Amino acid sequence: MSPLFGDFTAKDWSEVFSIPSAAVPQALIVHGEVGHEHNLARWAEILGPNILRPQWNMLLGEYDDKKLGFANVLGGPMAAMAAHPCCVMGTELMIQTGYFGGLSQSVDYGQVFIVDRVKASCGTATCYGFEEDYIEADEELVQAARTYCESKGWPYVVGALRSTDAIFLETIDLARAWADEGQLGVDMETSTTFSVARHLGRRPIALLNLSDHMLRGEHYFEYKSQRQELGKEIDRRIRELALHLATTQIADEPAQVFEPA
Repeated sequence: MSPLFGDFTAKDWSEVFSIPSAAVPQALIVHGEVGHEHNLARWAEILGPNILRPQWNMLLGEYDDKKLGFANVLGGPMAAMAAHPCCVMGTELMIQTGYFGGLSQSVDYGQVFIVDRVKASCGTATCYGFEEDYIEADEELVQAARTYCESKGWPYVVGALRSTDAIFLETIDLARAWADEGQLGVDMETSTTFSVARHLGRRPIALLNLSDHMLRGEHYFEYKSQRQELGKEIDRRIRELALHLATTQIADEPAQVFEPA
């Protein structure tokens, strides 16, 4: 009988996705956004010319002599499908990027949101054993991200996030309740990426861009042109920061593969 996914070893995942051990990324950037085509095209240029495409939404390549990966996802289940196999195969860093809705007046457009902890309101993260408590980011990655933003003079904020995979059930009362708990924003993917990484012994961080400010009565579909132009610059900064972390915060020794009990 063939093993089920939860019993898969690094060798199993390598065979399923045709990823040789030499191509397993040291860091995976998991990006949450609808527009996968332009993101995959941009990252193919960054990670090229020798690109592997193990999944339709994932690229593996090199940058600054480091083995890196990029996956474009939407929601927790897609994030897990990208992160889990890589974590088992030995990917050390899980870097979540994407967008969030604001829940605090301390966050504003033009900032990089460095997530140091996240609480889950989604099913996938709870399946990995994180139901009530915050899931912590890697402290060294958070500090390295802060240091880099300060060296560049970029505005940033550090704090807690909420993740949900049911954004169409969000109400102003729910947003205020999350804000009262101290969460600065809400997204769809970070709690899953963090929970997969922590469950499998890897180091996560999230770097997010404000798409809409919920406590101001804004929502995702009111993405005005002025905010869009500023958002593009923050996207660029987040890509730069993610690449900096991915190439400077990897351990000298390769990470051990995860072997199921």
